[in-house]
Amino acid sequence: MVDIYIYKCLIGNLVLRADNKGLFAIEIASEEDNLDSSLFTSLSKNEHINAAINWLNLYFIGTTPDIDVTLNLNATPFQKEVWEITRSIPFGATTTYGDIARLIAKNRGIKSMSAQAVGTALGSNPLLIMIPCHRVIGADQSLKGYRAGTKIKQLLLDYEKEF
Repeated sequence: MVDIYIYKCLIGNLVLRADNKGLFAIEIASEEDNLDSSLFTSLSKNEHINAAINWLNLYFIGTTPDIDVTLNLNATPFQKEVWEITRSIPFGATTTYGDIARLIAKNRGIKSMSAQAVGTALGSNPLLIMIPCHRVIGADQSLKGYRAGTKIKQLLLDYEKEF
């Protein structure tokens, strides 16, 4: 059974999805989600969603969350590697796709890794904010893509700079 919770925050409504194995999605609510007002109060919470809510509450008061949230990610080993590196980017900091690619290459003992492959892995990130792909920018310091849109990416980066 999949549990769903709607989390209201400065970037809009986030849809959190989890099953008994862990949290597997944090997404911006879309019109396709058809979220009528009754869904905001009647959705059930499981332990993984509760942990994610606590994590997001800490994030949105400007602290680096130190809460263990069990994740249930359906991903390739490469995606998981990129996402783990991305999770280590400090609150308020940024890095580039190329920096992550070079770190993976170094960790694997190979000459190079594609920054575009890193971008593709981040493009499939199912956990917005928690896997902070908004902190990854282009080599020229431009925002490049973001699943929730570059306006929200900039909003999150600006928000983090306030602290």
